[in-house]
Amino acid sequence: MIPSLASLIKTNTAAESLSLMLEIAADLGLSTTSWGPFGMLIAAMETMATIVSLESQSVSDIAQGGYASTAAAMTDGQGNEIATWMDLVGSEQYGVVRSPAVQAEGFVALANVGAMQGPCAAGSVHFRHPSTGATYSNTLDGEFIAAGTALAPVYVLMPVEADVAYPGSNGNAVQGVTLSMTTPFPGVSVCALGTLGSSDNLVGTDAELNFAFLARCKKKLQAISPDGADGALKYVAETPSIVALFGTVSAPITRARRWLDYATGIVWLWIANADGPALAGDVAVVQEAEQALAVPTGMDLVVAPATDSAIQVVAWIYTTGPVAGLDVLAANAVASYFASLPIGGTNLALDGVVPLSGILSAIQAVIPPAVTGVNLVTPGSNVVLGASSAVPTLATSSAFFVVRVAPP
Repeated sequence: MIPSLASLIKTNTAAESLSLMLEIAADLGLSTTSWGPFGMLIAAMETMATIVSLESQSVSDIAQGGYASTAAAMTDGQGNEIATWMDLVGSEQYGVVRSPAVQAEGFVALANVGAMQGPCAAGSVHFRHPSTGATYSNTLDGEFIAAGTALAPVYVLMPVEADVAYPGSNGNAVQGVTLSMTTPFPGVSVCALGTLGSSDNLVGTDAELNFAFLARCKKKLQAISPDGADGALKYVAETPSIVALFGTVSAPITRARRWLDYATGIVWLWIANADGPALAGDVAVVQEAEQALAVPTGMDLVVAPATDSAIQVVAWIYTTGPVAGLDVLAANAVASYFASLPIGGTNLALDGVVPLSGILSAIQAVIPPAVTGVNLVTPGSNVVLGASSAVPTLATSSAFFVVRVAPP
């Protein structure tokens, strides 16, 4: 039987350390029930016991950090995962680097009913999310905002990216949101996302979490193991630094699923990013990377985008506190939850499903204490995706209603 790390290394609390010290002192003939004036000796022993306890925790942390499975599970005193040990293990033992956060980006439509503006230097035009406060800046240098009139506005698409203060999903913005322009131009206004050619959503990718990083590290080993090509195919697709050797993708691939068609002998690799199915151009880049690095002789591999399975979510949120922004928080939480699910959904049934409890838990995890209840109207049961290639996304028809109620 393989021993667990917990069974090999045990930390001591300050109370346990003090008890052991008193036991040793008693064995040496020291009275441990009468301490004299001010109890200075017992105070010194309590101090030493605390130090011993802290040092034992440090030894435990070092031991945990040396093994991938325990390094990935390490958390601090507030329950937040510790990334540094897993970064070291991933780099030294697997030669794999954690995928960093990717800023949310896309195109914002501007309507101009005044004079021409520009040229605009990259980083000089700024926007703000009306609910989350996330800020964005333009990314292309030398752009002009063409002139228009009140009767004939001119619409211009401007590429933007979330500022570094809002990494990953912190800079997300969903369809229908209208960013405010904090760099004012006379006659220029911002149009809602999803209109007039602008991006439907601005979606960022969070830095890879420990459990996902660990899984990707293990997939690398499958490239040289009896498990065959499955892990190797996924590792190549989900590692941005490898994919980048073969071209540019619009968003990092975060999910991949391999499926063998026994009738034809074709191996399919469905891929998706945090926002849903990968775009056609991204698929072509991944196909080239797979063919060069992971496809063994005799395998007929076809890389394809996952199938979009849009799920409508309707929820009522009841709160005794402020209501501004709660709907956006809930929408972003559900979208992030869907982005964390594997292609094909979870395995709660023979067919992949999106569990109702998972959607509700995602909402409840981000709402403030003032919220007194959440009523999930739609969906009313676990959502069966059915297709092995399906990836869940938040439908544009989703709605999150916030109602302020009187304190109990």
